[in-house]
Amino acid sequence: MHLEQENERQIRLSELICSVSGVLLEKQYSPISIGSYRIVWGKMQRYFDSLHEIYYCQDIAMNFLRDEYGIISGEVMIKPQVDALRKVQVLEDYYTFGDIMPKRKRKKYNYPNQFKEIIENFIEYRQKRGYSNRLKQSYTLYLERFGEHLSSEGVNVFSEIKELHLISFAGYLSQYPKPTIKNTLGAVKSFLVFAYEHGVISTDLSNAVPKSGYRTNERLPSAYSQEEVELILRTVDRGNPIGKRDYAILMLSAKMGIRAGDIVNLKLSDLKWDKSCVVFTQEKTDHAITLPILNDVGEAIIDYLRYGRPKTEKKNVFVVHRAPFDEFTGKCLYHITKKYILSAGIKIRPESKLGPHSLRHSLASGLLEINTPLPIISEILGHTDSGTTGTYLKIGIAQLRDCALEVPHATI
Repeated sequence: MHLEQENERQIRLSELICSVSGVLLEKQYSPISIGSYRIVWGKMQRYFDSLHEIYYCQDIAMNFLRDEYGIISGEVMIKPQVDALRKVQVLEDYYTFGDIMPKRKRKKYNYPNQFKEIIENFIEYRQKRGYSNRLKQSYTLYLERFGEHLSSEGVNVFSEIKELHLISFAGYLSQYPKPTIKNTLGAVKSFLVFAYEHGVISTDLSNAVPKSGYRTNERLPSAYSQEEVELILRTVDRGNPIGKRDYAILMLSAKMGIRAGDIVNLKLSDLKWDKSCVVFTQEKTDHAITLPILNDVGEAIIDYLRYGRPKTEKKNVFVVHRAPFDEFTGKCLYHITKKYILSAGIKIRPESKLGPHSLRHSLASGLLEINTPLPIISEILGHTDSGTTGTYLKIGIAQLRDCALEVPHATI
């Protein structure tokens, strides 16, 4: 069975799903297994329908995985995310190759014995020089894949690595999203520099690592206008405990630009009411940050703490409103944000994000529109340098050219 494709490669998603279902039957997948695939595909079809998109598109498929399952390119995934990615990947395989590529057996990640010591030394070396735990996890995953690939190619010691192995590994990575390929090859390049400088290999092979051809600024960050953000906030029913909680969460994201992971981890002790500020260590960077609590944000938090938050011994500011009142997860925050964005009736474009990061982007865009100096935006967003913010704010590149780049003497 092979799907006839038009010259423009426009294939209806419903037709693609039907064809791949037939292939799974031919390959003798069990009814239960096929059912699990169709559950994900059903969600995907509804996602496409919500965007009034009838044709399969890889970019929209990746947006679906991000918005529905919280999958972010380059980040370590948990099992449900891996399963969802696989179920979407088979559609992409059939769309691209006319068949389903065999599933690679997933095993617990362990470095091959012959590479274990040098990779662990590299991770330790980089961690001492500022790697956050999150970045350590990502590099661990990337280098485990690299080590496993070298092992499968018959490389027993690093002195046997040739440029051909690096090209082969880049080919193996083609199954992953472009940002993952870019990040993985960057990790390998950094690792090879370390191996050369520490005498593990006699030739610096870092320049032989193929370039991914992907630039971060190919993907424009999604942002809503300030009017749309206000509409989202007004959608929340603040007359009940859950609404009070959700409103406070959205305010932290939309008005202060705090990342979802940091909102999840925010502790009661982080709120310094006597100094009207919040102090916490950022999950992504491991850097401490102090932000002033804006009046309207503070009022929203106080309203929740006094009249909405359940009585619990949990130290987190925000908890699930059912016993045993556990802490939130990032996925919980995503679904909360998505709920109110959709309820607001805002026109959702194919590139639009529906999670809390979209509100963070929107804050950055709004600050840029009123000519806020770039270093101040960097400080608000918790970026360690203005270069990161420049990429982050490519949504307003015209205004960015006019932004002052000197850090003002006044503090925020």
